[in-house]
Amino acid sequence: RYCRIPYATKGPRDAGWQNNPLELTQVPDDMNIGVLLGPASGGIAALDFDGPLAWDWWDANIGIAIPDTVTWTSGKPGRCQMAFYVEDIFWEHLATKKVDVGEGQGFEFRWTGGQSVLPPSQHPDTQQPYFWLRAPTEVNIARIPDEVLRAWLKHKPAEREATELVEQGSIDTITESEYNTLIKAVDVI
Repeated sequence: RYCRIPYATKGPRDAGWQNNPLELTQVPDDMNIGVLLGPASGGIAALDFDGPLAWDWWDANIGIAIPDTVTWTSGKPGRCQMAFYVEDIFWEHLATKKVDVGEGQGFEFRWTGGQSVLPPSQHPDTQQPYFWLRAPTEVNIARIPDEVLRAWLKHKPAEREATELVEQGSIDTITESEYNTLIKAVDVI
């Protein structure tokens, strides 16, 4: 469920890395390491706080205490990522979404097709290693809170805007399977 990344960079270079997860032992010590997100990792999502304004956005839009979970940082002020487990019933309804909070900062719901660089990888800007705030040896990955799922679904990616939903048809045109999936999702939330 990992990918190898050239040292002191953030992006994988191997073709098909999203579909060919590696085991931890397959990532050489002289490379950065990324954890795959979404179904490829069994439902791991990352919440990425990219600056102090991201925390203000969190307080204004989600406003819950964050559960104790695996957390890491580059050491840059106000920046960290947190891992959460997402139940498979929601997987197909989620996509990576970045929320611009101003001044070059943002909050990101990270999911399928992406990865997050983990400690002890070297950060390209700081030239320092990422480090654990809450290591996987100290705490389990928490289940994503319902309030976070609601906010994530509310801030769906641009390609799922209302115009596309109208083009797809009305509630009368969905299949019974799609309807049952939606009912299950609403029940869980």
